[in-house]
Amino acid sequence: MDEPVGITPLYSLQNDFEQYSFNRLISGSVKFKDGEGIVYVSSMHLLKYVKYYFYVALFVSLLIFFLPTFIFIKRKVKYINILKQEVLNMSQGGLSHAMTIMSHDELAILAQEMDTLRITLASNYQNEARIKEAHQEMITCLSHDLRTPLTALRGYLDILCLHCYKDEKQMDHYLNSCIEKTEQIKDLSNKTFEYSLVYNDDLIPSLETISSESFIQYIEEHLEYLELEGFKIEKEITISSVQLQLDLSMMKRMMDNICSNIQKYARKEQPIYLQISIEKGNLKIVFENEKKETNHEVESNKIGLKSVKKIIEIHQGQCFIQDLMDSFILIITFPCHL
Repeated sequence: MDEPVGITPLYSLQNDFEQYSFNRLISGSVKFKDGEGIVYVSSMHLLKYVKYYFYVALFVSLLIFFLPTFIFIKRKVKYINILKQEVLNMSQGGLSHAMTIMSHDELAILAQEMDTLRITLASNYQNEARIKEAHQEMITCLSHDLRTPLTALRGYLDILCLHCYKDEKQMDHYLNSCIEKTEQIKDLSNKTFEYSLVYNDDLIPSLETISSESFIQYIEEHLEYLELEGFKIEKEITISSVQLQLDLSMMKRMMDNICSNIQKYARKEQPIYLQISIEKGNLKIVFENEKKETNHEVESNKIGLKSVKKIIEIHQGQCFIQDLMDSFILIITFPCHL
């Protein structure tokens, strides 16, 4: 039977070992009383290397076993130290650096969860900072709007207190000015809802389904007040019956602010144009008016228009404002269901 090429049989290795390990030095016959025997004297000269072979084989075996284990443990310890440093940085507020994710073992899962926690914390801190900034801006705007009439009111009251007026007619003028300023302060205090609306990102509308005809009638009812104030309204309404999802309380706020803005800034001599139509699946409302040449009661922060824009955005609509030199155009779109 032929032996496989390149493979040394075990019995051949045994024969080689016996051949090269034992060196017969003396051989001869010896006679005994009861017979004759042959004596062989051999030298086992290779056996002195066996212990060295054993030590080398043991060292290589241990090296083969422990070296990969040592390298594996060293890599994991290094990765643990990296994660420890990143967690320490995160605990000190460093949330911009992502966690290092290596391999797909339990440490990588832990790093992934820590990175998710980092992203959540960073998002929460950003939201808190944005809310704090919004509240600070709201307080600044409200205090700025209140400061002007309060300063004027204090001046009129000082004049009255010191009797610095020529006659009773001038005194009545100062008293009427005081009443006017208190009315302005009252109006600004009533706009606290508008400030909170503009700077609040968590408002959820209470939507109701209403028809386009009902909503147009709702708009026209608000515009009747302007007609009683002497404004002329020219309407162009070309609309089919559609359904709208609206929060009626917010719509009331929106129309109140629009009418208030028209009353403050629009010229009574020129008509107010109202156009309502359906374009690309949206209800489009356009208000256009000419502006007064001079405005004394200017709302410095335009909080009313900001409130209108925020209400429309909450309803997934769009608001476009064109504040030109001599005219003002407000374009509103709401999504509708045909």
